[in-house]
Amino acid sequence: MFTAMWKTGIVGRGSVHALIVTVGTCMAVQADAAPNVTSLSHTSMSRSGRLLIFGEDFGAQQSNGDVLIGGQSAVATTWTNTEIHAYVPENTALGSAPVRVVTTGGSSNVLMLDVTLRKADGRVQWRFQTDGYVSLQFVARGPDGTIYVSDWVGLYALSPDGGLLWFVAGAGGGRPISFGADGTVYTGGAPGTLVWAVNPDGSTRWVLPSSVSQPLLAGPNIGPDGNIYAVQDSGSGGEGLGQFSLDPDRNLRFSQVQFFSFAGGNSEITFGDGQWYGSWEFNAGASATIHVFDMNNGNFLWGAGDVGVSAMGYPILDSLGRLMLSWVGAGTIAVTPDANYDWITTHPGGSNSVLQPTMGASGTAYSGKWLGVQLWAFDSQGNTLWVGPDTSNMLHRVTVSPDESLIVANGSAGFGQPQWVRGYDTADGSLVWHVELPPENGVNQFSSGWKTAFTPDSLTAYVTSGFVGDVNDYGYVYALDVPFDPALDGDGDGYSDDHDNCPEVPNEDQIDSDGDGIGDVCDFISDFCQDAIEICSGTTTGSTVGATPDGSSSCGNFPDNEKDVWFSYTPETDGTVNIDTCDGFWSNTLSVHTGCPGTAANELVCDEYSCQGLTSVSFAATGGQTYLIRLTGFAANEIEYTLNLSGPQCHVASAAPGDADGDGDVDIVDFAGFLDCASGPGVEHPPSCEVFDFNADNDVDWEDWGAFQREFAR
Repeated sequence: MFTAMWKTGIVGRGSVHALIVTVGTCMAVQADAAPNVTSLSHTSMSRSGRLLIFGEDFGAQQSNGDVLIGGQSAVATTWTNTEIHAYVPENTALGSAPVRVVTTGGSSNVLMLDVTLRKADGRVQWRFQTDGYVSLQFVARGPDGTIYVSDWVGLYALSPDGGLLWFVAGAGGGRPISFGADGTVYTGGAPGTLVWAVNPDGSTRWVLPSSVSQPLLAGPNIGPDGNIYAVQDSGSGGEGLGQFSLDPDRNLRFSQVQFFSFAGGNSEITFGDGQWYGSWEFNAGASATIHVFDMNNGNFLWGAGDVGVSAMGYPILDSLGRLMLSWVGAGTIAVTPDANYDWITTHPGGSNSVLQPTMGASGTAYSGKWLGVQLWAFDSQGNTLWVGPDTSNMLHRVTVSPDESLIVANGSAGFGQPQWVRGYDTADGSLVWHVELPPENGVNQFSSGWKTAFTPDSLTAYVTSGFVGDVNDYGYVYALDVPFDPALDGDGDGYSDDHDNCPEVPNEDQIDSDGDGIGDVCDFISDFCQDAIEICSGTTTGSTVGATPDGSSSCGNFPDNEKDVWFSYTPETDGTVNIDTCDGFWSNTLSVHTGCPGTAANELVCDEYSCQGLTSVSFAATGGQTYLIRLTGFAANEIEYTLNLSGPQCHVASAAPGDADGDGDVDIVDFAGFLDCASGPGVEHPPSCEVFDFNADNDVDWEDWGAFQREFAR
């Protein structure tokens, strides 16, 4: 025989439900084995950090099991026989804490975890790692300041400072999150459920199950009348509830089975005067199509096809109740509540990838281009107010802050590039700040949030992210400072100094062509013979990225296209000089000249193939004579190089300490040289870096940095 029953347990302050099946036989009951913990994912973790516990005999599901960290019961979001995902409790004492698993089989062995405080990172106040993610999800701030987010695992409630309050398994599903007048949280749920009502303390108020497998297309959301509205995919056979509404006690107000989709959807529902709006895709890859319903009975009123012109997108309303929809990707169309279009406006920069706008309290709409960003603001009549610069970046979503001071945008530097979150000034679209979302385990984060959530005072923004593929099985919620603090961004280009690849010179594009971590505007290259960098015996590395043709040599095959860089060497005595690039990778041409411009006429020696496609030259040098060394890639190729030089001792003569190029002042060119020479304490610098060794201790480190800054500021 078998018996089925519902098992209810508390997770944090929430309840979870699991169907437990017991099988009765005449066999003796075998006792469960005690769990064994073999390893932890981390040795140190902050409070509310996600900890993975590995071992055996944990049991296939949590049932009455528990994870204790520092003696405190931890929220467990994933539980299998060999792996548990749990969150370090907020009330765990700081410092070394024992981690153990307790089941009906007994208590496990103990492994130690160092528990720490959460730490801010520049503009990031905190970030919380969810146990799963969905490709499109919602984050919301409750009336009491609690932050809510969900994934396919469940619904999370976070305190304003990023601590986990509770978790409800099965709730959420990445669906919209809204709040009743009494603080009840309404959201979607895992397959088999449509709507969850969760009390502010995490206990489940009620769940609306589904008798069919069809998912929601839009909602659930709370209307201005306090009722819940949603659309369930009806499927080709007309199953499910279709467009429906519930009262706060789960009573069905109406249901009309009418629409189905081959692609699904996850649209927020918005409300106008007696109408509600949802949007979803009919086929995979198609644009989202708007649908409008009567709030009283769910009757379908009209759809995008009734407007008469192309009008696609999600339900975004302006202050006059008009839908702000996408018009053939080139701009925005304003559609009145009775399906007439009021006006059409197009992006001044011309595009077929214009985003739907975000609406400010003033009635101003803010949009931009998916390819190129080029933010755009227009008024309630579609008149352009301003348009920002075109860039090489990509724009994914925009949301304006409640006080309309800032546009918070999600995007990336391009296809396959790391994601970012940026703040732009609503006055002119200028960049105010930038936060990079770094790759993890070789996989880029992507912006998974439908839109950014804010505190009412516009001081904090909340965004979500996930990862493509199955390498990382988690996502993040970020809490970001919205206001601009000039102290964090010395050059005012939107990048805080600790994330700026050239913190002394504004470079909003952050272009780093050679990938050395130094922005191109700070990464000086000796592009011209007369600007040759002085070097002595030792190794010099760099690239020809950004260089232009300046000279020529007898062994170069493409004198008009070769992108060359220059170095100068002045030995103090006579002797043999050996120069090579044999430790590099890219084919190149190497030549030595006695003056500028460097040509075959004043060439001493030249080589392009002597060491397996790389180069090596030797010549007899005269003490006191300056020699110009030209290095170029093959034809027009830009290359990275490793240049080795050995010869008589020489001395780099600079006009003053810190003035590496000898032009009479310590400027941005010298700053780039300092960065290249910064070897750290106790690491002896090459002779060419002596100009930066202010305290003459044979290394270039932070003690020299202070002196360099003083010279730089003169």
